Amino acid sequence: MVIRAFWFLIATVFIPDATIHAQSPIKKVRMGIQSTNIGFLPFHAAFHRGFYREQGIELETIFMSTQAVNAAFIRGDIDYSAAVNGIIQGIVRGAPAKILACAVDRPLQSFIVRKEIRTPRDLKGKKVAGSTAGGTATLMADAALKHFGLDPGRDVSVVPLRGNRLTALESGAVDAALLGVPENIIAMEKGYGELLFLGDVVNFPQNGFGALVKKIQDNPDEV
Repeated sequence: MVIRAFWFLIATVFIPDATIHAQSPIKKVRMGIQSTNIGFLPFHAAFHRGFYREQGIELETIFMSTQAVNAAFIRGDIDYSAAVNGIIQGIVRGAPAKILACAVDRPLQSFIVRKEIRTPRDLKGKKVAGSTAGGTATLMADAALKHFGLDPGRDVSVVPLRGNRLTALESGAVDAALLGVPENIIAMEKGYGELLFLGDVVNFPQNGFGALVKKIQDNPDEV
């Protein structure tokens, strides 16, 4: 029932509005995006409702790995990057870039565990699926384990994964995983447990986008 309600909501948001008329001229803009996480829903909803075209923008969202998004962004191959962590890392290293907006103010991820794990102490000696080194899911896994009073790396191993974390959990490759919506809902409907919703214990802006300083200076109206 929860899954059907979720997808009904998505379909409702994405129904095109026939009253929207594109203005001309239309300018093509490219954004690199690395995830289908629910936190990016505002970007997709705005696209399907025609809000970008209403402002004279034809937005192309290009799905790539975080590393590919970061590289393309710094080279100027894309106009905007939705890999906020990568932008921040680049800024720290001296890259001339800015975060422009964030869609959510807290992680929309849950700490999902195998059915036999009932309490945080059951995690000792187990493996948790994160993301890439320094990625959001890895950082959140560390934060969750510390919240449980466990030492990441000593009490529990945080495994960096580039692939699907729910698949890794179901295959038995890991004992727990950081899953966002809707994968956390799917996992719980399959009988997996939720030890923690990260948004209840950690607050930080994420799921946003940014641009190079040159883009901001040269195209302020577009930005």
